[in-house]
Amino acid sequence: MTEYEILDLVASDSAQMASQFNIYLTVLSAYLLVAYFAGNKLTTVQAGILTVLFLWACGAQILGMRLTLQHVLQLFERKAEIGPLSSYEMTYAGHTHIWIAAMVVAVLAGLFFMWNTRHQKVK
Repeated sequence: MTEYEILDLVASDSAQMASQFNIYLTVLSAYLLVAYFAGNKLTTVQAGILTVLFLWACGAQILGMRLTLQHVLQLFERKAEIGPLSSYEMTYAGHTHIWIAAMVVAVLAGLFFMWNTRHQKVK
């Protein structure tokens, strides 16, 4: 495989991760909107179903990003056999891991937001 082909696959994987992140943001935003506008009106079963679907959808996107990153790292290993990696390529994984960690934290924040909305103390 040539260097161009490797970099083309990396670009495709990067676009895939951007799509996964966009889907993740859509699901997270929808969950937060439902929590804000209807969280206290949902039954426990409805909130549970919504939360399970939220965790499943976000988890799938986070896992997808992690697996795509793994593929990019394999491609970079192959590129390193051809020639030196650029500074961008050497730090690519670190930056992506930060985004993945932020996604996990945002999921936890979303769960807390739903819990907080459903357990408000009435004065």
